Order: sequence, then structure tokens, then C-alpha cells
Amino acid sequence: MKTYVHNIKKTIKQSIIVALVLLLGTTQINAQETTYSVYSVEGINTEGADFSPMYYKDNVVFASERPDKRTVRHRWGKDKRTFLDLYIAKVEDSTNLVKEIDYFSIDKLNTTYHESNAVFTNDHQTIYFTRNNYYKKRYRTDKRGINKLKLYKATRNEEDTAWEDLEELPFNSDEFSTGHPALSADNKTLYFTSDREGGFGKTDIYKVKINEDGSYGEVMNLGQDINTTGKEMFPFVTKDNKLYFSSDGRKGLGGLDIYKYNLNSKDKATSLGTSINSSADDFGIVINETQNPRRGYFSSNRAGGLGDDDIYGFTEQRIAEEIKPCEQSVTGYVRDKELKIPLANAKVTIKQREDSKTIATITTDLQGKFSYKLPCNNNYTAIASKEYYKPDQDIFSTTDTAKLDLDLAFDLGLVDGLTYNNRNEIIINIKPIYFATNKSTIRPDAARELDYIVSIMQKYPKMIIKAASHTDSRGRDSYNEALSKRRAESTMNYITRKGISSNRITAQGYGETQLTNGCINGVRCSKGEHQLNRRTEFIIIRLKE
Repeated sequence: MKTYVHNIKKTIKQSIIVALVLLLGTTQINAQETTYSVYSVEGINTEGADFSPMYYKDNVVFASERPDKRTVRHRWGKDKRTFLDLYIAKVEDSTNLVKEIDYFSIDKLNTTYHESNAVFTNDHQTIYFTRNNYYKKRYRTDKRGINKLKLYKATRNEEDTAWEDLEELPFNSDEFSTGHPALSADNKTLYFTSDREGGFGKTDIYKVKINEDGSYGEVMNLGQDINTTGKEMFPFVTKDNKLYFSSDGRKGLGGLDIYKYNLNSKDKATSLGTSINSSADDFGIVINETQNPRRGYFSSNRAGGLGDDDIYGFTEQRIAEEIKPCEQSVTGYVRDKELKIPLANAKVTIKQREDSKTIATITTDLQGKFSYKLPCNNNYTAIASKEYYKPDQDIFSTTDTAKLDLDLAFDLGLVDGLTYNNRNEIIINIKPIYFATNKSTIRPDAARELDYIVSIMQKYPKMIIKAASHTDSRGRDSYNEALSKRRAESTMNYITRKGISSNRITAQGYGETQLTNGCINGVRCSKGEHQLNRRTEFIIIRLKE
């Protein structure tokens, strides 16, 4: 393929070649369950480009630029290369030898321009293939004068002697390329490559539903699990819904590599590895799923071939499945002991019980849940912790049943010095700070409690609090609101004068809006009952880890 791509780049101003360059691609290398034995297919390759094989009945249809004397052929490029056409080959699997090669359909399909990448329905009565934008003897270009690639469809006549009813697919455009068709096992979904706007990279893989009446649904991009900022192309879909494709947008061996993606489970796309991929371009794979072991073909311009792109055969070789060690899933949750609410971002540390060696430290999710896999038949200690809470722990043992889930539950109580108010807010646990009627000055008894607040904030240097002051119900509402604000600021100023940073404490006055008893306006209460409402609380507003 190097020579082919090089020639394309040399003639990039030619519209047809630019369109062809836009449709080449690969993905990423992961560990494989399968390796491949690759061999040359004798008799099919030439000094030119031969690529993209596809099964048709007992034969292989492929694209080739080999000259054919039966038709008048145009030439392209400075070196006057032959345009691509579709050919059919009979391959003897037992010897890997090509028995015969013929021009594939001199009626309707092959023209004086490029044809390549064919796919057939299960009954072999319909073909989808790629061609330059040349239809009904009209050669069209985009606004820049570049001829793009398009997808076409044809069907066999009743006598099964010729292709007819050739049509251009409706989601083509003169302004972008569309090609490289592939069909799902049920023939209800058509996959293809395109450089249309709205994709993720230079070329992306798309799909479209084929309706019962022959119409087409909405064209959909396969998304970033498949497509990258590079080129993804040459799709092929197996009966078990595995998508094989080529890409140069992932870290591969070089050029285009071939990848596999499970369309059902949507696992990460994996490279077919070094037994298939090379440092050159590897693409256009097709697999015969009726054989055991499975066999197939792919295209490559690797060193050692006859010419440009060559077609290679391969046989799958299964690697013995690795025996995975027995593991059990340990799950659980961490919650507030008093409020029974989940604690997000709590830490669960798992240690071996014998030597206290830490195995893992897990963080709970927003629902306070966690999970981790541990080896079977071992003894462990799990410790749940979160700042401002007392830790909780549990001991447990895994068994020899791999599928058994072990569930742990941790209820954490607040550390000494913290508690809850009547609105379930976490506050610093101090004696009430009371103020004299209509006063905001700090009394000696209040100063002792504020000094304790300072010591708590020194102990927890990331703690941020709010001083919330309240009044009783006597007096005007507006006056009480202003008075409570002065009281809150008075306590805040006292604390900051003791060395606590001002960005760790705020002050807010609530007036008489949050009474602790029923002493509302119009209700007769004792001085002691009113005193209970003249208070300041210190609410922890950020439990920063």
C-alpha cells in the first residue's frame, strides 16, 4: 500500500485520488484471546493494488487495478495507473491457491472509474459497493472540483444472470465521501465509512437501518468507542455482532491496524495483535465463520508482497484461556450512624488480618457504596473512616465460592466535640452561648465556649464553620434580625482575634426565625424560656477532606 498511497499523494490534486485517500484507517493494542497464522494467497496478487476481499457464494470478490483488455480503460496519475475494478476469484482453501480470476460483472457495476469494497446480502441477490461519484454516465465533483466516493446498490435479475436496478444510496453527497459498506448478520443494518461533517475525526464509521420497504433510517455515528480524531474505516461485522475495522487514530504498530469491537457488550476496542498487524497498513478484513478454525482474508502493503496492496489469508489459532484465580466481590456501604444517610467519599481500608498489610483503600460513591474483589479463602479486616467521624471496622473471610458477594455495613458516629442540632446540621458541641437582652457583647461564660471553638478548629485545620446567631421573639422582627447579625459577627470577631483565619468562618443572623421552643410572638414565656432562644450555634458547613 505504500506505493499506492505515495502515488495518491503525488496526484492529490486529482479529485478521484483525493477521495480515495480520505477512506483509509486503525485502533489500539490489547491482550488477545486469539492469534492468527498468516499466509500469502498464491495467484491473486499483482504488482498493483489488490485489496478488500469479500466472500460471494464460494468465491472471493476483491478490488484490483490489474489491466483488463476487454474494456476501454482510463488511466490516472503521472504513471498512468489503471482504475480499480471488482474481480472475482475462486480460491482453493486446502492449498491456498487461486484456481481462476475473472472480471466481476461487466454489466452495470464496473465503469471507467474506481469500484471497490463490495458486500453482499445473505441470499447473494443484492450488492452494496463503493464507486467514484459517477452515476448514469455523469461525473460530479464537490465545490472544490474534487470527485468524492459514493455507495451504490444493485440487485440480481430473476434469471440470476446479471446485476440490474443500480441505484445511488440516498445519504450520499457530492460534498463528502461515503464508502466501505458492511452488513449486519441479519442484513438490517448497513455500516459504512464517511468523512461527512459532524464526525470525530478524518473519517468515521457510521450505521443506518435498512427498513423492510427498502428505505433507510437515520444515519448514526458509532461514537467515540470506535471513532477517534484519526481515520476509522473498512468495517466488517460477524454473526455474533463483532465489528472489525481499521484505524490510525490509536496507538498501534504503525499505519492502519485492524481492531475488534463487541457491539453487544461494548467493551474496549482491541487490536488483533502482531500476528495480523504490522508497521504498514493492514485493513479490509473478512472472516469465514462457517469454518473451524475460522479462516479469512485481509489486505496489507507490508514488506515482502508482490506489489502495492496485497491480499493475505489467515487462520485463527485459539490461545488456551488463562485460568483466573478465585476472587470474591466484597460490597457494602458507609452511612451516618445517627441520621442513617449515606456518606460519600468515605474511605474503606482493607487489610490482611494476619499481618495487617493494607490490600486496598476504596472510596465510597455518592450513595455511600463501595465494592472490591479479593482472593478467595483469606481473612481480612475492613476499616471505614471519614473526617469528623469515629472509624468503624469489621472482620470477615472470603470463601471458595467465586460468585458469592460479601456485604459489609458501616455506621459512623461523630467524633467527640461534634453533634447535631434540631435541624440535623453538624455543629460543634458546646454549651449554649447566651447574650444579655438587647446585647451583642461576649459574656465571660461565652468566652470560655468560644475558646473551645478555637481549639476544635485548630485540631481540624480544614474545618469551615458558620456562626449562626438567634434572638428571642420579643421586639420587632427587623430589630431582632439586625441584633442577631451583630451577635454572630461579635462571636466571629472573637474567634478570628484568637488566630483563626477569617476565610474559615462566616457569620449569619437569623433573628427570631428559628426558635427552639414555642415562645413566639403573643405567647407568655418566662425569662429562662426566652433565654434559650438567645443563642449562637457553630455549624460545620464544609466537611472538607
